Amino acid sequence: MKFSKFVHFFELSNALALYHALDIKVIYFPSMRIADKQALLDRTDHQTVEYLSKQGFIVNDNEDETARLATISQKEIEKVDIQLMYLLLTEKCNLACRYCFFEEGMPASSQAKMSVETARNALDCFSNWVSSKGTPNIQLYGGDPLINMDALVFSIDYVQYLIASGKLPKNSYISIICNGTLVNEKFIAFMGNHKDIVNISVSIDGPGRLHDEWRVDHQGRGSYDKTTRGYQLLQDAGLKPAISYTLSPSHIPHLDKITSWIIAQKPNGISFNTMTDIPGMVMNQTYAEQAAKFMIKAFIRFREEGLYEDRMMRKIKSFVAQKRFLKDCCGYGQQIVVAPDGRIGTCHGFTASRKYFVSNVNRLDSFDPYQHPIFQEWAKRSPINMPECHDCLGLGICGGGCALNAYHRNGSIWAIDDIFCPQTKEILAWMIADTHNQMFSP
Repeated sequence: MKFSKFVHFFELSNALALYHALDIKVIYFPSMRIADKQALLDRTDHQTVEYLSKQGFIVNDNEDETARLATISQKEIEKVDIQLMYLLLTEKCNLACRYCFFEEGMPASSQAKMSVETARNALDCFSNWVSSKGTPNIQLYGGDPLINMDALVFSIDYVQYLIASGKLPKNSYISIICNGTLVNEKFIAFMGNHKDIVNISVSIDGPGRLHDEWRVDHQGRGSYDKTTRGYQLLQDAGLKPAISYTLSPSHIPHLDKITSWIIAQKPNGISFNTMTDIPGMVMNQTYAEQAAKFMIKAFIRFREEGLYEDRMMRKIKSFVAQKRFLKDCCGYGQQIVVAPDGRIGTCHGFTASRKYFVSNVNRLDSFDPYQHPIFQEWAKRSPINMPECHDCLGLGICGGGCALNAYHRNGSIWAIDDIFCPQTKEILAWMIADTHNQMFSP
């Protein structure tokens, strides 16, 4: 017998944890160290050996475990399953955030706004392609989507029509991600009649100077006052905005200040985003590790306050349910992106270059995302199908990070998103230790 190739060992302060990276299982052995792990195979306690074998932690010497990966890929991964649409209402933004990957590379002359006709065609396509399972989501995005209020208002009204007519499932909903500076009384009045179907998230990066360090307008002026004014209007109207927070390297030392500020805003959830490479600044492993530790410590604080943080909870839900988290991004076969000119792609991060944009909602021809080779290729992108990831402890819970990062940093969507790896490893190690503490602390 031998330990499964998917088993990894974590030495805790008073126990040894065995973690099965493919089946998302953990077993704790009190008062053992990593140096003692061979004793688990050699011990005469047949009950323990039998249990480890039944759970897949130990296997026969001649067992070929890699065959399991192909089976999992075929059953759980390699299918296009459209559940999300990014509707890019505009390519432009009234801010010029210093870390923005979307605006980076966009032609300076571009003033593209989506027409109402294109929005209608996109929503009709989505209603035809949306999966019968899951919870369909239409993300109104940009730039800043509030720049194009005509298409925004039409899209929300039209989604409600599609739901009422049975062309979209009743559990479909809309998300708006904006910078908050364009929120006004007119927008609030319109949204007040649609609060049951629309979720709003405002991009805010902490209090005052921390926010203004990165989120500036085209004249280099900070946007904090305008952003928080819009956020407060949403709050006062009962629209329950969430906060999207991009965690820059300079913010990491301010953990207590930032978490206290977020809690004080009483958001309907928080999502941390880590930075990608930008001109003049390349993200490194040190930043990735520090950002992961920041998110863990922030999560512990938020947990005490009953505040939901999306980035951590993706992995926590998978870990608790012992269910593989195979795709961290809906771009891997679960979404379509529609640019303002109607072009259809897999990832909004490639909007500027239109790479991986393969058709147009205004001129569909015979396009079908379920049959198109580009969408089929993206649907396969998961650590399960990436040999470099097979020996990693994060295999079944990582989700593969960001294909855009992988492409920009390493030249291919099939490369490893190496800035994401430390995040997965740090969070997994914390979950294993925290679960042990919760289970066995006096």
